[in-house]
Amino acid sequence: MKRHFVAYLLLMLAVAACNQASRDSKNNSPAEKSVAPHFKLESTEAVADESTSDKSIPNSDETISGIDFDKKIIKNANVLLEVKNNNDYAQKLKGIIKKHGAFVSKEDNYNTEEKIETVMSIRVPVAEFDGLINELIFDDARQLERSVTSEDVTGQMIDVKARLGAKKAMREKYLEFLKQGKTVEDVLRVQAEINNIQEQIESAESRLAYLSNQTQYSTITLTYFEPKAGYEYYGKQ
Repeated sequence: MKRHFVAYLLLMLAVAACNQASRDSKNNSPAEKSVAPHFKLESTEAVADESTSDKSIPNSDETISGIDFDKKIIKNANVLLEVKNNNDYAQKLKGIIKKHGAFVSKEDNYNTEEKIETVMSIRVPVAEFDGLINELIFDDARQLERSVTSEDVTGQMIDVKARLGAKKAMREKYLEFLKQGKTVEDVLRVQAEINNIQEQIESAESRLAYLSNQTQYSTITLTYFEPKAGYEYYGKQ
């Protein structure tokens, strides 16, 4: 009987020791410790690196959402004509420009001792570029110079669009950081970063709009003049 009592007592002591150890382990667990939340502000560069890291670059058979991979070409031309009558040519030219859906973005007129000259910038839809430039010579107009240049800006537009997407994603992250700010200093720091990112976004959007406009409309710089008595042309032969 005494042996049973001793065994029972030892068992109870062992159970109590296990329970105490369990309570101590819970009290010392990092998950149960009272830790003040820490607000960490990531730098613009850090977020940018995360947004544009190699792991985010698609494979060759993948596409980047929202990006048009069609060729984007900027075409410009310079044409110099000698005409018999400046006013007559100008009147007929208006109808040709309208026919091709183009418009004059700038026009300057000069009247010197040697010639009556007009210099204009014509903006024409890309599809109408060749048709318009070929119709500039009519009646007694004589072409003295003509040059056409083309610039492929496809890569530039893809790059700007990709950077714009990354900047917008970065802005969203900082807006989340703004909600986590615990002090006035935190809020001001994050807001300053948001303002900086917003400026970069607006700059990228402006650049993209400019390139898009330039690829939709080509520019023809047309110069035509009516020579006066004694005028001699010293341009290219």
